[in-house]
Amino acid sequence: MLRDKNVHQDPNVVKGMFLLNQLLARVLFDSGADKSFVSISLASMINIPPITLDTTYDIEMADRNLVGTNAVIQGCTLLLLNQSFKIDLRPIKLGSFDVVIGMDWLSKYNARIICDEKVVHIPIDGETLII
Repeated sequence: MLRDKNVHQDPNVVKGMFLLNQLLARVLFDSGADKSFVSISLASMINIPPITLDTTYDIEMADRNLVGTNAVIQGCTLLLLNQSFKIDLRPIKLGSFDVVIGMDWLSKYNARIICDEKVVHIPIDGETLII
């Protein structure tokens, strides 16, 4: 098992500092989010133009306000323990975090959030990355 030392534990979430397209980002792993998101400010620094979708995706924020987006940045690279993972991100206004990793990414990589330990397990090449 490989364990990431850059993760800070909190009683409610799994979060840490990771590289997204070679940019240092505050990342939240959130099984309560259907999709994955990137802050508008970080999105502007990623050298991948967003794709405009035909439909708008509405997101209920923690403060209960609704935010909509019809854009997605496809094929970003998230670096976890020297392992690269592809991730598609929807740019929205975020508060404390640069990236929110949701169920779309967690299920794609068969990741499991272990709530009582406040860690994420990601199986890869016969090992388990522990974030």
